[in-house]
Amino acid sequence: MESVDGEHSDGSDSDDGKGDELVDTLEMTVFRPCNANTEVFNTYGEHGSAYLLHRYGFCDTKNPFDSVALSADSVMQAFTMSVSEQRAKDVSAVIRRFEDLFESRHRACGQDEDEEDEEEVHDHGHDEESDEDIQDAGDEEQEELADDENAPQFSIDAPGHPDLNLAALLVLGLADEAVFAKASQSEQVFRHYFPVIRRFWSMFQDELDNDTPVPAAFRKANQDGAVKKSTVGMVSNVIYRLAEARLQLLVDDSVLGEKPTADCDPLMASRWESAKMLRSNERKTLSQCIKTYKKIAAKLS
Repeated sequence: MESVDGEHSDGSDSDDGKGDELVDTLEMTVFRPCNANTEVFNTYGEHGSAYLLHRYGFCDTKNPFDSVALSADSVMQAFTMSVSEQRAKDVSAVIRRFEDLFESRHRACGQDEDEEDEEEVHDHGHDEESDEDIQDAGDEEQEELADDENAPQFSIDAPGHPDLNLAALLVLGLADEAVFAKASQSEQVFRHYFPVIRRFWSMFQDELDNDTPVPAAFRKANQDGAVKKSTVGMVSNVIYRLAEARLQLLVDDSVLGEKPTADCDPLMASRWESAKMLRSNERKTLSQCIKTYKKIAAKLS
């Protein structure tokens, strides 16, 4: 195997006399047979515009995998405003305790394998903890969550829905004290119920994307009665407010600075255009989220 500079991958020089021809070239391999003169495509993967711009220096106007990041601080503030500061601390402790359930996944990737067996009980050797232990942990966890580079990433995903982990966390975190205590203090209950809520919200979003009316979408997704209608209304209210707050950060494009002139620096001009397009894509995703979840909040509250 040879690299683009004409050397073998083991570091030895090429002896086929074609080393110079490989300079500044990129070798691509198709993964299935294709006929001569057939158009082929290179995929960059199922990534949002922000990732594509950061990694490859471009983004498209329409990307079904777009995702707008929400800070952990903004999510915890939502719990503080909607319930209490103590609830925000308790939710932070829950995220730490069950961090394996909060691995970042895009809803377009389909159902997770571990969700297929949500009936299975996972015993990690510490099923119950005292209220005092959990409360003490919460005081420290909330402060550390935003600073931890391994903290879960919450987002609003195209076409305008919360990521499933965020939706499920809001359902549990906004519940009344008795329900939240039961779910958060028992590992068995939480590991059973969290995937159930994720599955409900995934089905609910799919129905909405298929233009199913809100009440019917809720009924179809909630055939097992896992989530209350009023809970979905309350969660939707928080979701669109999170989207509104995030949208405010994208209003002013002057943060991009002056556009570089193409004749002076074509590459920088192209990247500037892509950065502007990214912000436009994110505004569209957030605006659609606000529109959708305001409607849900009104219908189900």
